[in-house]
Amino acid sequence: MEAGELLRALQDGQVLSMPHAEALPSVGARCGALRVRDAGQNWRIMYWIDKDAVVILEVYGNKTRKIPGEVIDRCKDRLKKYDAIVKSTKTKSGISMDAAKRKALAAAGWTVGDAADFLEMSEAEQQLLDARTQMAAAVREARESSNLSQKELGQRLKTSQPRIAKIERAASDVSLDQLVRAFVAAGGRFVVKSKAATPKSAKRKPMHAAKATKRVVLEASASK
Repeated sequence: MEAGELLRALQDGQVLSMPHAEALPSVGARCGALRVRDAGQNWRIMYWIDKDAVVILEVYGNKTRKIPGEVIDRCKDRLKKYDAIVKSTKTKSGISMDAAKRKALAAAGWTVGDAADFLEMSEAEQQLLDARTQMAAAVREARESSNLSQKELGQRLKTSQPRIAKIERAASDVSLDQLVRAFVAAGGRFVVKSKAATPKSAKRKPMHAAKATKRVVLEASASK
């Protein structure tokens, strides 16, 4: 889950630093490498931040702290090719990738998706990732709405400022329970609702044939 949480943080516009990410000015501006440990192996996910995407340039298992020169060269080459595709495509300005750019990248062999697609997550893993990252964002918004610093929120929870920073990033060692407690301590309020949702595939079926899927909705609001 750590890789998914870090990639989702990048997608949300968060600026990551060591020990989770290192800048790679040798590759280009806005380039970096996520540092992830999984299955007993250290991994680097090399990326570049575009205005509407997080571009994955390379993923490799590293055995040394220094990134190999050949990896840097491959990243530079892929970034150059990506830039050429984008410049040759007429796209609309904005924070969301438009259809023309998606089509051009797909035609050149690039895969467009989100963090869950890249990591081939199951439906349950995707929902957990979404819940954790959205709750972390809610903690940050509630804290800022209450004019609290991370240190002050930490005092309310009897923990440290660095721990609050990890909570607001939905770090892998932060539990859902801690996210909820931090949100409430920051002045937030949860309203839990249960409702039924009809699957899209059931829209063409008779009303009696459609099975309802139970959903639990958490409505979060920050006090002002």
